[in-house]
Amino acid sequence: MTGEAGSTGRALVLVDESTSGLRAGGISLQERWVKGLSGQGVGVELVGAGQLGSALEAARGGPVLLVWGDNVLETLAMEPLAEGLAGLGADEVLSLSAPGLPPAPAVCLGAGVVGRMLDGRIEPGPDAAHLLTQLSVHPGVTVRSHALAEAWWGRVATPQDGDAATWALLKRLQWRPGGVVAKYLNRPLSIRMSRYLVNTPVTPNQTTWFAFFVGLAGIFLIFKGGYWLTLLGAFLLQANSIIDGIDGELARLRHETSDFGAYLDSVCDEILNSLLFVGMGYNLMSSGHHPAWFYAGIFAGIMAFSYALVHWHCKWKHGLGFYWWFEAYKPRKEVQRSTSLLSYFKKLFWKESYLLIFLLLAAANFFQPLLAISAVAACAIVVLFVIHIPIKRARW
Repeated sequence: MTGEAGSTGRALVLVDESTSGLRAGGISLQERWVKGLSGQGVGVELVGAGQLGSALEAARGGPVLLVWGDNVLETLAMEPLAEGLAGLGADEVLSLSAPGLPPAPAVCLGAGVVGRMLDGRIEPGPDAAHLLTQLSVHPGVTVRSHALAEAWWGRVATPQDGDAATWALLKRLQWRPGGVVAKYLNRPLSIRMSRYLVNTPVTPNQTTWFAFFVGLAGIFLIFKGGYWLTLLGAFLLQANSIIDGIDGELARLRHETSDFGAYLDSVCDEILNSLLFVGMGYNLMSSGHHPAWFYAGIFAGIMAFSYALVHWHCKWKHGLGFYWWFEAYKPRKEVQRSTSLLSYFKKLFWKESYLLIFLLLAAANFFQPLLAISAVAACAIVVLFVIHIPIKRARW
């Protein structure tokens, strides 16, 4: 099994037949390395016992990522390896470190270091720590360690190790970027569901559709009205919010992410969000409140979906989502990891936060303030669009 050659270098994955049947995260160890590194733009070759010399000879003249294939490394830790491989000096070595873990089971080797290995002066050894110990005292070789604040990797020698690795990867996914509700309420539940589903034929897109229909059932009950039906609808929407995390977790675990899957998830979310605003307004009007609530819900729903349309347009046109003029030209990671007051305010309108607030207010039979704030936010979107497009003429 070989990955397509990428633009950032070549990886040689040392495989052992004794671990060839082991799995972690729903796929074999070898598949994890091929899919994970190929996704980072690195060409991958699986190298069996006695084949390393010929594989290094074929890679002579360029940097090489040497991988011990009986290990699992989370995808986020592969990114600095791929980036480091692209800019590696001829006599440089790059490894990863993280608190409480041994050296990562993948080491970037410069072209000169590869030459030394071919001359028989350096042996890879049983693990990265052994190789790094040799390289650190070798004249002319510079060993650098890229320290990660947090990460996970580990060796898989038994099926039980594979199960433990799956759970460790899922727990790491709990802390991926997101709001407080996602990290501390939804994901602790969704990762347990994903743990059960990861070794089944269930696909990420199937869980997206299932979550969508659960959400539609909740919207239907909100339109029907009445305290208990509205509360049940709110519970179903909260269930949708939890189940909706499974698709991304399965896709990341199995390296099955796709543009179609991302768009499907986004479209389903935005349809439900927009219908919820309309349903809230209709619910209030049908229970005897002023019809203005229904119009406010329609307006909020239209603007929410309009914002989504602009976001999808930007992804299609520019390859990234929509950002207002004051964020449009900043690096995406800087915007996504912002700790400003504005960033915390925006997180209140993330799906999982909004739905939890709606559930609590529905239980109190008083969700008018939430719809009112949503209508005001919709007005703000209109104003911001006017500033962004005809006045600032920013990217969209």
